[in-house]
Amino acid sequence: MESKERVTSAVDFKRPDQLPFEWYKHGIMEDDLTRTDMAGVKIPTGALEKKEYMRRDDGRLTRLDGWGCTWERNPELDTMGQVVGHPFEDWEKFDSYREPELKTQEGFPKLDRDIKRLKEHGNLYILGGLGHLLWERMYFLRGLRNLMIDLKKKPERIEELADLIVKVRLDLIDVYSQYEVDAVSFADDWGTQEGLQIEPEDWRRFFKPKYSKIFSKAHENNLHVYMHSCGYIKDIIPDLIEIGVDILQLDQPELIGVDELGEEFSGKVCFDCPPDIQRVYSKNDPNLIRKEIKHMVESLSTNQGGYIARNYPATKQIGIKKRSVEEAYNAFKEIEKYQKQC
Repeated sequence: MESKERVTSAVDFKRPDQLPFEWYKHGIMEDDLTRTDMAGVKIPTGALEKKEYMRRDDGRLTRLDGWGCTWERNPELDTMGQVVGHPFEDWEKFDSYREPELKTQEGFPKLDRDIKRLKEHGNLYILGGLGHLLWERMYFLRGLRNLMIDLKKKPERIEELADLIVKVRLDLIDVYSQYEVDAVSFADDWGTQEGLQIEPEDWRRFFKPKYSKIFSKAHENNLHVYMHSCGYIKDIIPDLIEIGVDILQLDQPELIGVDELGEEFSGKVCFDCPPDIQRVYSKNDPNLIRKEIKHMVESLSTNQGGYIARNYPATKQIGIKKRSVEEAYNAFKEIEKYQKQC
């Protein structure tokens, strides 16, 4: 099978020839693409384009993103940084706010070039990035503390905010549907180490319908839905499956429990997981890494598919050594076919 067919077969439970791989680093370097079956692209235009970090007088790095949020990071750490400036901590500023515009009249030539470049490495499965989809973008714009209070005291205002963000996401999906893209991908970190950041009932009442609208739009355009979320999110996994998530990307599967995930959700969604980055991968123990990989594939997949072998793309930042990455790659590679029997 070619890469695109292999990934699609795993996601749709149509028995791929072997485990597909999502195995590249942040920034997508050419030499990383020889090991991966999938890679990502982003809309590189207009107000949505990332602005470069600038060095301040105190040595810190800062930038504005396309939504008007101010980011900051330590120059000694190669991380995404964090939002320190929110465009409307004061709701009065929201009334005059305008969402980023997609200038689609001339198309997106760089997006087209990026996809063609990736395809030169084989018929890869392409993810079209939607960024920080909803929850994270909401608190980037409003501030986390403010947003938490708004959920209880000003639900009508955050409805307006969410609708604005959803509109942009739907427009992005329309764009990706015009290119050779196979899925839309996004991040929304919903979990702490112990549970959701908000009550599951509040999530279902307020956020579930909005996710459903975005997922449905993707499916109407024949695109899979790929979701990354950190933390303990078990409470909403059944809801996400119900509204159509296709690929669930978890970097901490042991936080919920691999056996528990497998018993409840194997065969219902395609998992995309590295060895647990907190409890396994960062220990740099080759025997532990191999044991965990075998356990995950056996527990989370079926003999028809349902698993993608993933490398955490920021291994250096959390102390994972190169030899551990090689150990993980080889362990996944040795699993030639899905082993679990129905």
